[in-house]
Amino acid sequence: MLLSCTTSASSAKTIPVRFGKNTLSVEIARNEQERQHGLMFRRELGRDAGMIFVFDAPEDANFWMKNTPLPLSIAFLDSEKVVLNIDEMAPFDEKSFHRSKGKALYAVEANANWFESHGVKAGDKAEFDLP
Repeated sequence: MLLSCTTSASSAKTIPVRFGKNTLSVEIARNEQERQHGLMFRRELGRDAGMIFVFDAPEDANFWMKNTPLPLSIAFLDSEKVVLNIDEMAPFDEKSFHRSKGKALYAVEANANWFESHGVKAGDKAEFDLP
């Protein structure tokens, strides 16, 4: 499945996603339409804000940056909420595909370099509860 990295209104419900002592406030993209739209067309994102993509089942996830003006980072998480891999994504890049290195049940997008600057790496575990 190919997903664009991009959502709609900033009024969407958010949940905290914790990586150690660091917390992102993320909007939830649960269904196919929300996952397809993602953070497209967003021109700004709060410093510790992002989006979590929740897949129906673990899968080999693929993202790209169609219509996405913000530079982003993406962390792919398995069903145990362990980070599989993290990738940096350039604005409007429709040629590069960002893939999970394993079956992902979740993907978390944040501002570019957020994960690196907070010391988050593959093997780390996220903590969050979905409503």
